[in-house]
Amino acid sequence: MEWNEIRGNIFDHVQVKTGIAVQVELNDIALEILRKYSGSQKILKSSNPLPVLTINKMGEYIKEVCQIVGIDDTIKKTIYKENKEFISEKKKWELVSTHTARRSFITNSLIAGKNIPLVMSESGHKSLGSFQKYIDLSNQSIRESKSKKSQLRVVK
Repeated sequence: MEWNEIRGNIFDHVQVKTGIAVQVELNDIALEILRKYSGSQKILKSSNPLPVLTINKMGEYIKEVCQIVGIDDTIKKTIYKENKEFISEKKKWELVSTHTARRSFITNSLIAGKNIPLVMSESGHKSLGSFQKYIDLSNQSIRESKSKKSQLRVVK
């Protein structure tokens, strides 16, 4: 993200992976985060409106936040190798990644009432088939999302 890609409350970006131009409307929380960092001396000397993190550091922070907020269900995974069963157990926060955040953005956008073509354009999906793999609209996820959404705030 660069300052020149932000026009009012719109983030206008060309995706590196696909070359597809996307426009995403920035909600109040995103705008507040941009305002929070807009006065930082390090940010003022940069073309980036937010601190730049490596993918590894971003992954560490996502896991840390998930652990702090109690996303700690145990997830069991069964793998079969050479007719032997191997079961591994991990806490859910250990499995969360930036890709999880992408999936959550898509699901939460739909729950918030955005239409599918708009969310597809924001996420850069060309086909409905690939887009549908990102959607988790079970009744449980909808209830959890609405509950969590009401608790969101920007920490100053």
